[in-house]
Amino acid sequence: MSDELREFLAAEKKKIVTFKVRGEVFHGSKLILAMRSYVFGRMLYGSSGEKKPEDITIEVDTDPAAFKLLLHYIDTDSSPDTDDLDGDVSEETVKHLLVVADKYGMEYIKMGCERALSQRLEVKSVATTLALAHKHDCRLLKDACITFINSSDRHAVISSKGVGLWLACNEMDLIRSYTFCFQEQENYKENKEIVSQTKAFGVEEH
Repeated sequence: MSDELREFLAAEKKKIVTFKVRGEVFHGSKLILAMRSYVFGRMLYGSSGEKKPEDITIEVDTDPAAFKLLLHYIDTDSSPDTDDLDGDVSEETVKHLLVVADKYGMEYIKMGCERALSQRLEVKSVATTLALAHKHDCRLLKDACITFINSSDRHAVISSKGVGLWLACNEMDLIRSYTFCFQEQENYKENKEIVSQTKAFGVEEH
């Protein structure tokens, strides 16, 4: 490594990016962020010859606890396992972490979230999780959700959140993947709350 390159890397390591996340402030190494994520790389360094300001502040609209976890995995160059995302880490935080990892192209973190969520499926929330998995192209998590639904009391799934899947996702290919029936449309109104829940994780109403 040349002296010039060594000096450049040393200088870049000292440059800090500030993140403002819903009222909380976090900091990350500009160089490490760019090394771990091609999305951050484009944001922080841009194309060849493009000048970027020395002090960079990025506003991120996500759960602060999830973003703190994201920075932890970036800083340590590690991926989450089910033990990391168990216990004190809520299911909602893991879902937010999955979304923000997908946004910044952190596939290994996203996969860790998929594995963790696959082991925490519940009847009351599996429909929301399935809609989230479809939105962010999480094949492992999607398959786990469908397997869980097929092995559960389908009436209980429909009575809780299942009907709301019509609101969360209208792709017929996905609907055909469900082997249970959505005939109990009388539950439509009370299940409409799934829309607000899925929106919180970036799943929009169609």
